[in-house]
Amino acid sequence: MTFISYNEEPTRAEKYAFVFVAAASIYCAFKSAYLGCARKHYNLISTRILFPASCLILAFENIALFLSDKIDEGNLLVKVLYAMHALMVPIWLVVAFEVCYLIHKRRSVNWCGIYFDEGRRVKTNLKSFLLRNCILIVASCLVIIGVTVNFSLLISDEEDDDENMAILVGRVGWYSFWSDDGHFSSKRDLFLSLLPVVILFFTSLHLSIAMWRYGTSLSLVVYPSYFNPWCKQFIGTLMLGAGQLFGEGWYTAMSNIGQVSFVLSIILEMNEVDKELVAEADFEEFLDEVEAYGNRICLGGSSVSSNRNGKTTTDSIMS
Repeated sequence: MTFISYNEEPTRAEKYAFVFVAAASIYCAFKSAYLGCARKHYNLISTRILFPASCLILAFENIALFLSDKIDEGNLLVKVLYAMHALMVPIWLVVAFEVCYLIHKRRSVNWCGIYFDEGRRVKTNLKSFLLRNCILIVASCLVIIGVTVNFSLLISDEEDDDENMAILVGRVGWYSFWSDDGHFSSKRDLFLSLLPVVILFFTSLHLSIAMWRYGTSLSLVVYPSYFNPWCKQFIGTLMLGAGQLFGEGWYTAMSNIGQVSFVLSIILEMNEVDKELVAEADFEEFLDEVEAYGNRICLGGSSVSSNRNGKTTTDSIMS
Protein backbone atom coordinates (compact mmCIF):
# COMPACT_ATOMS: atom_id res chain seq x y z
CA MET A 1 0.00 0.00 0.00
CA THR A 2 1.31 3.46 -0.87
CA PHE A 3 -0.06 5.59 1.96
CA ILE A 4 -1.07 9.18 1.34
CA SER A 5 1.25 11.90 2.65
CA TYR A 6 -1.26 14.43 3.90
CA ASN A 7 -0.68 18.12 3.23
CA GLU A 8 2.42 17.33 1.17
CA GLU A 9 2.28 18.22 -2.50
CA PRO A 10 3.76 15.53 -4.77
CA THR A 11 6.64 16.45 -7.02
CA ARG A 12 6.01 17.07 -10.70
CA ALA A 13 7.58 13.70 -11.61
CA GLU A 14 5.35 11.92 -9.09
CA LYS A 15 2.27 13.64 -10.51
CA TYR A 16 3.17 12.47 -14.01
CA ALA A 17 3.64 8.94 -12.66
CA PHE A 18 0.29 9.01 -10.83
CA VAL A 19 -1.54 10.25 -13.94
CA PHE A 20 0.08 7.54 -16.07
CA VAL A 21 -0.74 4.78 -13.59
CA ALA A 22 -4.33 5.98 -13.15
CA ALA A 23 -4.92 6.11 -16.93
CA ALA A 24 -3.30 2.71 -17.46
CA SER A 25 -5.34 1.22 -14.60
CA ILE A 26 -8.61 2.47 -16.10
CA TYR A 27 -7.62 0.95 -19.45
CA CYS A 28 -6.79 -2.34 -17.72
CA ALA A 29 -10.16 -2.27 -15.96
CA PHE A 30 -12.11 -1.94 -19.21
CA LYS A 31 -9.88 -4.42 -21.06
CA SER A 32 -10.13 -7.07 -18.35
CA ALA A 33 -13.89 -6.58 -18.09
CA TYR A 34 -14.21 -7.06 -21.85
CA LEU A 35 -12.09 -10.23 -21.81
CA GLY A 36 -13.99 -11.62 -18.85
CA CYS A 37 -17.39 -11.01 -20.41
CA ALA A 38 -16.50 -11.91 -24.01
CA ARG A 39 -14.77 -15.20 -23.14
CA LYS A 40 -16.88 -17.87 -21.48
CA HIS A 41 -13.86 -19.86 -20.31
CA TYR A 42 -12.91 -17.27 -17.66
CA ASN A 43 -14.23 -17.63 -14.13
CA LEU A 44 -17.20 -15.37 -13.44
CA ILE A 45 -16.17 -13.99 -10.04
CA SER A 46 -12.40 -13.55 -10.15
CA THR A 47 -11.90 -12.50 -13.77
CA ARG A 48 -15.13 -10.80 -14.78
CA ILE A 49 -15.81 -8.83 -11.59
CA LEU A 50 -12.94 -8.77 -9.09
CA PHE A 51 -10.08 -8.21 -11.54
CA PRO A 52 -11.62 -5.09 -13.17
CA ALA A 53 -12.58 -3.84 -9.71
CA SER A 54 -8.99 -4.15 -8.50
CA CYS A 55 -7.81 -2.09 -11.48
CA LEU A 56 -10.31 0.64 -10.59
CA ILE A 57 -9.07 0.59 -6.98
CA LEU A 58 -5.52 1.11 -8.25
CA ALA A 59 -6.71 4.03 -10.38
CA PHE A 60 -8.60 5.52 -7.42
CA GLU A 61 -5.49 5.21 -5.25
CA ASN A 62 -3.31 7.09 -7.73
CA ILE A 63 -5.90 9.83 -8.13
CA ALA A 64 -5.87 10.21 -4.34
CA LEU A 65 -2.06 10.33 -4.35
CA PHE A 66 -2.17 13.02 -7.04
CA LEU A 67 -4.49 15.10 -4.83
CA SER A 68 -2.79 14.21 -1.54
CA ASP A 69 -2.08 17.85 -0.61
CA LYS A 70 -5.82 18.57 -0.76
CA ILE A 71 -7.04 15.54 1.23
CA ASP A 72 -7.64 15.58 4.98
CA GLU A 73 -6.47 12.67 7.12
CA GLY A 74 -9.97 11.94 8.41
CA ASN A 75 -11.54 11.81 4.94
CA LEU A 76 -14.04 8.95 4.67
CA LEU A 77 -13.00 8.16 1.10
CA VAL A 78 -9.42 7.57 2.25
CA LYS A 79 -10.58 5.04 4.83
CA VAL A 80 -12.65 3.31 2.17
CA LEU A 81 -9.58 3.27 -0.07
CA TYR A 82 -7.48 1.66 2.66
CA ALA A 83 -10.13 -1.02 3.11
CA MET A 84 -10.43 -1.74 -0.62
CA HIS A 85 -6.66 -1.70 -1.14
CA ALA A 86 -6.32 -4.77 1.07
CA LEU A 87 -8.16 -6.73 -1.66
CA MET A 88 -5.90 -5.81 -4.59
CA VAL A 89 -2.96 -8.17 -4.10
CA PRO A 90 -5.14 -11.19 -3.14
CA ILE A 91 -7.27 -10.63 -6.27
CA TRP A 92 -4.19 -10.48 -8.51
CA LEU A 93 -2.86 -13.63 -6.88
CA VAL A 94 -6.09 -15.54 -7.57
CA VAL A 95 -6.40 -14.24 -11.16
CA ALA A 96 -2.79 -15.13 -12.02
CA PHE A 97 -3.34 -18.64 -10.67
CA GLU A 98 -6.67 -19.10 -12.42
CA VAL A 99 -5.30 -18.06 -15.83
CA CYS A 100 -2.37 -20.47 -15.48
CA TYR A 101 -4.67 -23.22 -14.19
CA LEU A 102 -7.13 -22.67 -17.05
CA ILE A 103 -4.68 -23.20 -19.90
CA HIS A 104 -3.13 -26.29 -18.31
CA LYS A 105 -6.55 -27.80 -17.60
CA ARG A 106 -8.00 -27.12 -21.05
CA ARG A 107 -4.91 -28.56 -22.74
CA SER A 108 -4.64 -31.46 -20.23
CA VAL A 109 -1.06 -30.61 -19.28
CA ASN A 110 -0.08 -31.80 -15.80
CA TRP A 111 1.21 -28.95 -13.67
CA CYS A 112 2.29 -28.25 -10.10
CA GLY A 113 1.25 -31.70 -8.86
CA ILE A 114 -2.24 -31.35 -10.39
CA TYR A 115 -3.19 -33.93 -13.02
CA PHE A 116 -5.60 -33.35 -15.91
CA ASP A 117 -7.28 -35.60 -18.43
CA GLU A 118 -9.61 -34.58 -21.28
CA GLY A 119 -9.77 -31.00 -20.03
CA ARG A 120 -10.71 -31.92 -16.44
CA ARG A 121 -8.83 -32.17 -13.18
CA VAL A 122 -8.28 -35.75 -12.07
CA LYS A 123 -9.62 -35.85 -8.52
CA THR A 124 -7.36 -38.57 -7.22
CA ASN A 125 -6.64 -37.62 -3.64
CA LEU A 126 -6.61 -34.90 -1.01
CA LYS A 127 -3.35 -33.53 -2.41
CA SER A 128 -4.99 -32.53 -5.68
CA PHE A 129 -7.82 -30.77 -3.84
CA LEU A 130 -5.44 -28.83 -1.60
CA LEU A 131 -3.23 -27.76 -4.49
CA ARG A 132 -6.28 -26.55 -6.41
CA ASN A 133 -7.70 -24.51 -3.53
CA CYS A 134 -4.62 -23.50 -1.53
CA ILE A 135 -4.37 -20.21 -3.41
CA LEU A 136 -7.74 -19.12 -1.98
CA ILE A 137 -6.48 -19.83 1.53
CA VAL A 138 -3.34 -17.77 0.92
CA ALA A 139 -5.40 -14.93 -0.60
CA SER A 140 -7.67 -14.88 2.46
CA CYS A 141 -4.64 -14.59 4.75
CA LEU A 142 -3.32 -11.70 2.65
CA VAL A 143 -6.63 -9.85 3.03
CA ILE A 144 -6.32 -10.14 6.81
CA ILE A 145 -2.72 -8.89 6.73
CA GLY A 146 -3.69 -5.98 4.48
CA VAL A 147 -6.55 -4.83 6.70
CA THR A 148 -4.37 -5.18 9.81
CA VAL A 149 -1.59 -3.03 8.37
CA ASN A 150 -3.73 -0.43 6.59
CA PHE A 151 -5.65 0.38 9.76
CA SER A 152 -2.61 0.04 12.10
CA LEU A 153 -4.36 -2.55 14.27
CA LEU A 154 -1.09 -3.82 15.75
CA ILE A 155 0.20 -0.42 16.86
CA SER A 156 -0.52 0.56 20.46
CA ASP A 157 -0.72 4.12 21.73
CA GLU A 158 2.29 3.55 24.01
CA GLU A 159 4.70 2.84 21.15
CA ASP A 160 7.20 5.59 20.32
CA ASP A 161 6.63 6.76 16.74
CA ASP A 162 10.22 7.97 16.48
CA GLU A 163 11.55 4.47 17.14
CA ASN A 164 8.82 2.62 15.24
CA MET A 165 9.04 2.52 11.42
CA ALA A 166 5.25 2.15 11.25
CA ILE A 167 5.09 5.83 10.33
CA LEU A 168 6.89 4.93 7.07
CA VAL A 169 4.55 2.06 6.16
CA GLY A 170 3.35 2.48 2.59
CA ARG A 171 6.00 5.09 1.84
CA VAL A 172 9.22 3.03 1.74
CA GLY A 173 10.26 -0.36 0.36
CA TRP A 174 12.80 -3.05 1.13
CA TYR A 175 15.78 -0.73 0.85
CA SER A 176 14.68 1.21 3.93
CA PHE A 177 13.76 -2.01 5.73
CA TRP A 178 17.22 -3.55 5.34
CA SER A 179 19.19 -0.32 5.80
CA ASP A 180 17.57 0.41 9.18
CA ASP A 181 19.55 -1.00 12.12
CA GLY A 182 16.62 -1.07 14.51
CA HIS A 183 15.15 -4.19 16.11
CA PHE A 184 12.66 -6.21 14.07
CA SER A 185 9.86 -5.24 16.44
CA SER A 186 10.23 -1.62 15.30
CA LYS A 187 9.98 -2.74 11.66
CA ARG A 188 7.18 -5.26 12.13
CA ASP A 189 4.44 -3.24 10.44
CA LEU A 190 6.70 -2.28 7.55
CA PHE A 191 7.53 -5.95 7.03
CA LEU A 192 3.87 -6.93 7.09
CA SER A 193 3.00 -4.18 4.59
CA LEU A 194 5.58 -5.51 2.12
CA LEU A 195 4.88 -9.21 2.73
CA PRO A 196 1.74 -9.60 0.51
CA VAL A 197 3.54 -8.31 -2.58
CA VAL A 198 6.49 -10.61 -1.82
CA ILE A 199 4.15 -13.61 -1.75
CA LEU A 200 2.52 -12.42 -4.97
CA PHE A 201 5.95 -11.92 -6.55
CA PHE A 202 7.29 -15.41 -5.85
CA THR A 203 3.98 -17.11 -6.67
CA SER A 204 3.66 -15.22 -9.94
CA LEU A 205 7.30 -15.95 -10.72
CA HIS A 206 6.52 -19.67 -10.62
CA LEU A 207 3.26 -19.23 -12.56
CA SER A 208 4.84 -17.04 -15.23
CA ILE A 209 7.71 -19.49 -15.77
CA ALA A 210 5.17 -22.31 -16.13
CA MET A 211 3.21 -20.26 -18.67
CA TRP A 212 6.38 -19.34 -20.55
CA ARG A 213 7.43 -22.99 -20.64
CA TYR A 214 4.00 -24.00 -21.93
CA GLY A 215 3.99 -21.34 -24.64
CA THR A 216 7.48 -22.29 -25.77
CA SER A 217 7.21 -26.08 -25.90
CA LEU A 218 3.53 -27.10 -25.79
CA SER A 219 1.51 -24.31 -27.39
CA LEU A 220 -0.53 -24.96 -30.53
CA VAL A 221 0.46 -21.49 -31.72
CA VAL A 222 4.14 -22.05 -32.45
CA TYR A 223 6.71 -19.30 -31.93
CA PRO A 224 10.25 -19.53 -33.35
CA SER A 225 12.05 -18.30 -30.24
CA TYR A 226 12.10 -18.55 -26.47
CA PHE A 227 11.47 -14.79 -26.41
CA ASN A 228 7.82 -15.06 -27.34
CA PRO A 229 4.64 -13.32 -26.07
CA TRP A 230 4.26 -15.90 -23.29
CA CYS A 231 7.12 -14.24 -21.38
CA LYS A 232 5.14 -11.04 -20.75
CA GLN A 233 3.89 -12.05 -17.32
CA PHE A 234 7.43 -12.96 -16.30
CA ILE A 235 8.61 -9.47 -17.26
CA GLY A 236 5.65 -7.89 -15.46
CA THR A 237 6.46 -9.90 -12.35
CA LEU A 238 10.05 -8.66 -12.37
CA MET A 239 8.80 -5.08 -12.65
CA LEU A 240 6.43 -5.68 -9.75
CA GLY A 241 9.30 -6.89 -7.59
CA ALA A 242 11.63 -4.09 -8.68
CA GLY A 243 9.06 -1.48 -7.67
CA GLN A 244 9.16 -2.73 -4.06
CA LEU A 245 12.91 -2.17 -3.62
CA PHE A 246 13.07 1.63 -3.45
CA GLY A 247 13.42 3.84 -0.43
CA GLU A 248 11.60 6.98 0.60
CA GLY A 249 11.15 9.46 -2.23
CA TRP A 250 11.05 6.86 -5.00
CA TYR A 251 8.88 4.09 -3.57
CA THR A 252 5.48 5.75 -3.99
CA ALA A 253 5.76 6.24 -7.74
CA MET A 254 7.85 3.18 -8.61
CA SER A 255 5.71 0.72 -6.65
CA ASN A 256 2.58 1.87 -8.47
CA ILE A 257 4.32 1.68 -11.85
CA GLY A 258 5.39 -1.86 -10.98
CA GLN A 259 1.86 -2.82 -9.97
CA VAL A 260 0.19 -1.50 -13.11
CA SER A 261 2.89 -3.18 -15.24
CA PHE A 262 2.09 -6.48 -13.54
CA VAL A 263 -1.66 -6.05 -14.13
CA LEU A 264 -1.06 -5.20 -17.78
CA SER A 265 1.16 -8.30 -18.17
CA ILE A 266 -1.66 -10.52 -16.87
CA ILE A 267 -4.06 -9.02 -19.41
CA LEU A 268 -1.54 -9.60 -22.21
CA GLU A 269 -1.14 -13.18 -20.99
CA MET A 270 -4.92 -13.60 -21.09
CA ASN A 271 -4.78 -12.58 -24.76
CA GLU A 272 -2.31 -15.40 -25.43
CA VAL A 273 -4.54 -17.85 -23.59
CA ASP A 274 -7.45 -16.74 -25.79
CA LYS A 275 -5.38 -17.35 -28.94
CA GLU A 276 -4.45 -20.79 -27.67
CA LEU A 277 -8.01 -21.79 -26.83
CA VAL A 278 -9.26 -20.50 -30.19
CA ALA A 279 -6.57 -22.57 -31.93
CA GLU A 280 -7.63 -25.59 -29.86
CA ALA A 281 -11.29 -25.09 -30.83
CA ASP A 282 -10.35 -24.76 -34.51
CA PHE A 283 -8.27 -27.93 -34.33
CA GLU A 284 -11.08 -29.85 -32.64
CA GLU A 285 -13.52 -28.59 -35.29
CA PHE A 286 -11.13 -29.76 -37.99
CA LEU A 287 -10.92 -33.22 -36.42
CA ASP A 288 -14.73 -33.40 -36.19
CA GLU A 289 -15.03 -32.50 -39.87
CA VAL A 290 -12.44 -35.16 -40.81
CA GLU A 291 -14.33 -37.73 -38.75
CA ALA A 292 -17.65 -36.76 -40.30
CA TYR A 293 -16.17 -36.87 -43.80
CA GLY A 294 -14.67 -40.29 -43.11
CA ASN A 295 -18.02 -41.56 -41.89
CA ARG A 296 -19.73 -40.27 -45.03
CA ILE A 297 -17.16 -42.08 -47.19
CA CYS A 298 -17.68 -45.32 -45.28
CA LEU A 299 -21.46 -45.05 -45.50
CA GLY A 300 -21.30 -44.14 -49.20
CA GLY A 301 -19.03 -47.11 -49.94
CA SER A 302 -21.37 -49.48 -48.15
CA SER A 303 -24.32 -48.12 -50.11
CA VAL A 304 -22.57 -48.58 -53.48
CA SER A 305 -21.52 -52.13 -52.59
CA SER A 306 -25.03 -52.99 -51.52
CA ASN A 307 -26.58 -51.73 -54.76
CA ARG A 308 -24.05 -53.50 -56.90
CA ASN A 309 -24.15 -56.88 -55.17
CA GLY A 310 -27.80 -56.88 -54.23
CA LYS A 311 -27.11 -57.46 -50.56
CA THR A 312 -26.05 -55.49 -47.52
CA THR A 313 -22.32 -55.36 -46.85
CA THR A 314 -20.02 -53.33 -44.60
CA ASP A 315 -17.14 -53.23 -47.05
CA SER A 316 -15.69 -49.80 -47.58
CA ILE A 317 -15.30 -48.12 -50.94
CA MET A 318 -11.61 -49.13 -51.01
CA SER A 319 -12.47 -52.87 -51.03
